[in-house]
Parts: sequence; structure tokens; C-alpha cells
Amino acid sequence: MRPVRIGVLALGRCVLALLRDVLALRRCVLALLRDVLALRRRVLPRRVRLLSVWLLWVRVWLLRPPWISHAHIMTQLPGPFPARLFTPHVIDPAHPLRHDSTQREEAGVRTPGRPSEQTHRRERDMTAYAIAHIGPGPINDDVLTYVERMQSTLDPFGGRFLVHFKEHEVLEGSWHGAPVLVAFPDLDSARAWYASPAYQEIVPLRTKHLPGDIILVEGVPEDYDPSRTAARIREAQAES
Repeated sequence: MRPVRIGVLALGRCVLALLRDVLALRRCVLALLRDVLALRRRVLPRRVRLLSVWLLWVRVWLLRPPWISHAHIMTQLPGPFPARLFTPHVIDPAHPLRHDSTQREEAGVRTPGRPSEQTHRRERDMTAYAIAHIGPGPINDDVLTYVERMQSTLDPFGGRFLVHFKEHEVLEGSWHGAPVLVAFPDLDSARAWYASPAYQEIVPLRTKHLPGDIILVEGVPEDYDPSRTAARIREAQAES
């Protein structure tokens, strides 16, 4: 039994030595990779580095272990691409998450935390505004009747209140009265609302008691940058 025990101990020492060698080799490989990456950062331009990282992830995609999903790999990709574009229900049309959300939306049930497409479209299309400066005056039955009937005149033209019966804070100048802000899909809708018989019928209920100023104005796009407008004005002034 003694020779067998000695042989087992010798085998154990060999295994431990092999593990130490493997760990040492792993440290060497990692150090080499760090050196290569550091050299590549100094030598290669940013776009080439980004492309090389993408190619590396493609290799990971193709050689991935079975317990790592493709969707998980896609969410780890670098660059200016939002990870939500690579979630499973976006990548795979047959994914249960996508199938379930599509069915719920077709049935008229909104997914919690996910605004409906109709809401996005409505907010995006609000590109014109009716702005009113209503002077001070008595809030009597005529005015309240005007307020009660106001929304029914807006609905056919896609209008909705953004500011109404809210306290305001004066920062410059003087402002007597109350501000009112109504949003419309476009200027044509706003003009049609103001000229509509339904609204013109109730206008006297307000103007008899609360004088005011009303303007229609077109909104700016979501990515509007006022500096570009200033630059165009400067160019026009320079040419003239």
C-alpha cells in the first residue's frame, strides 16, 4: 500500500504544478492582451478600434457558449447604438415578449410603462398653439358656461389644453390676467377651430366679461436649436 500512497501523492503534486503553470500562462496571455489593446489605442484611430471591437463581438456571437443568448451579446456591443434596439422582442419577431405586447396593443390594452403609439403620435403632431392672455374680470355664470363648453369645440380639431386656470409667476414686466395655452396638430386645425360655429357661438360668453388677446403660432421641431436660427439671421443680415 505504501508505494500506491506515494504514487498518489506524486500524482497530486504533478496536478498542482500543472494548475500553477496554467494559471501562470493565463496571466501571461492577459498581460499580452492588455499590451496589444494599449498599443492599438495609441496607433489605430477611434473608428478602426470600434470596428475591431465589433468584429471581436461577431466572433463571440458565432462561438458563443449555449448558455449565453444572442440578445445578451447584442446588448453589450459598444458604440452609439441603444441597447433597447437589440432586446429579444425587437430582434426576433416571433419572441414571446413581442408577440404578447403586440396582441395586447391590438386588443386595446396598454403595456404598463410603455406609451402607446397613438400617444407618441399625438404628442409629436402637436405643432401649433393658440395662446391667450385673458384679462382680469369676474368669473360668473357666462364665463363658467364658456369653460364647460370649450372642450367640445376643441375635440373635432384635435385640440387640447396645456395651460388653463393655473397660477403664474411674473419674472419680467407686468402680466395682469391669466395665460391659456391650447395645442393643435397644425395651424390649419387651429384656424378651423377658431372659425368654427361651435366656438364662435360661445365666444361672447367670455368677451362680455373677460377681454383678452389670442394669437396662433406654429411650434418648432423637437430638435430645434436656437443657435442655428441666430446663425441664419446673421447670414441674412450680412448679405443685405
